[in-house]
Amino acid sequence: MDHSEGAHDDSKNMPDEIKKVVKDAIENLSTTVDDESETGAPGKYDDVRANHWTNKVCEQCMEKLVAKSKPYKYIVTCLIMRRNGAGIHVCSSALWDNDTDNVVCEVFDTNKHLYAYVTVYWVAI
Repeated sequence: MDHSEGAHDDSKNMPDEIKKVVKDAIENLSTTVDDESETGAPGKYDDVRANHWTNKVCEQCMEKLVAKSKPYKYIVTCLIMRRNGAGIHVCSSALWDNDTDNVVCEVFDTNKHLYAYVTVYWVAI
């Protein structure tokens, strides 16, 4: 079987699988934020740790996606923002094969102090 056929077979279930991977990473982030906050108040946004948190979410997602051994290339992005009433608009554009490639964007109200926006793209090999 060539990779594109396998990718086509899996493509319908991929959004649900990827949403679970992202959700698990964000749940781990929530625990990390509470444990690692340097501000003295658990769960608060921390400029010093935010870079670590975004990297951790991306790395956890990527590790779990690669472990699935599916014929895809993945791109994972994570934005963690302090909840302070500011708005944010996010946009992306891609040209790909609609039968095999896709994207999942998830927004999480992590806690009353911050939220996370995670995007996962997958493209058939």
